[in-house]
Amino acid sequence: MSHRHRGSPGPPAAYILGKRSHSATAGLLTVTILVASLWAIELARFGRMYTPFQAIFTWYLVYFVRYVVDQDRRALWPMLILSVFGALVWEGGIFILALNAVPPFVATPRGG
Repeated sequence: MSHRHRGSPGPPAAYILGKRSHSATAGLLTVTILVASLWAIELARFGRMYTPFQAIFTWYLVYFVRYVVDQDRRALWPMLILSVFGALVWEGGIFILALNAVPPFVATPRGG
């Protein structure tokens, strides 16, 4: 039985967050650390269990930042859908649902 590692859909989201928070170099460094970390290499089979949740959570963060910082109302629905999927994929994902209550309490750089 052959198992191929398909890769994680999380690195593109990690790149977007790293690039947005600092620079393209920071985004690439973030992806490099995620992909080449010892934990991922040594414990890859355990890592595969959490890969779907990691991908959902990082994409949730992309939309969360767009919703809170950019005040892009179009990001609300993807954020809500990803939070439901996060709770369905992993029981700890219930905390993503709780994050949906945070935006009204977070101040944006624009003073909102």
